Amino acid sequence: MAGLSHKNVVRLLGFVEGLENGIAWIVMAWEPNGNVKEFLGMERLEVPERISLILDTFEGLKYLHTRQPPICHGDLKSLNILVSSSYRAVITDFGSARVVAQGPDGAIDGESDGAMDGENDGEATENPLPEQCPEIKVVPNGNELTLTGPSWSVRWAAPEVVDGKPQNLPSDIWSAAWVCWEVRCLENLGARVAVLI
Repeated sequence: MAGLSHKNVVRLLGFVEGLENGIAWIVMAWEPNGNVKEFLGMERLEVPERISLILDTFEGLKYLHTRQPPICHGDLKSLNILVSSSYRAVITDFGSARVVAQGPDGAIDGESDGAMDGENDGEATENPLPEQCPEIKVVPNGNELTLTGPSWSVRWAAPEVVDGKPQNLPSDIWSAAWVCWEVRCLENLGARVAVLI
């Protein structure tokens, strides 16, 4: 995070550690309007403000995905996107983020040029599926429940991630699309959006 610098990605301000207690704190920029989900529930936003939040989210994601090497956020959701004092979206919570490996041919995340022409039928050989589906937990979040996997949330997770494959750049795009849907659909106070997966 220390090397990231973009208006739509949270700023790392510092790091404090309490070695004697075995704990550490990451200090990040504070955004006064909470996360996108909370913000949308507080006031009625017009279409231009909603479009701005969506564009900001994709600008931040584009910044992460075009770094060398690319960064996969891994848990993008409306709860992990803050809203600044100027009503701009700021991506946060990099606990599931990882640098995506690139092969010598420039392919990303275990894919190869052969995947395009049928040499390996498009299967990523470096990331086999686990023997069983990852454990999914139910986590209380205010007056709602959030289903979470080992490092992702079910509502925003791409189907292949739920099936046990690792998060990657396309799965980040899937998650961002769900955020777009939320920004577009949460229109009144106390709105509850139920998504069946």
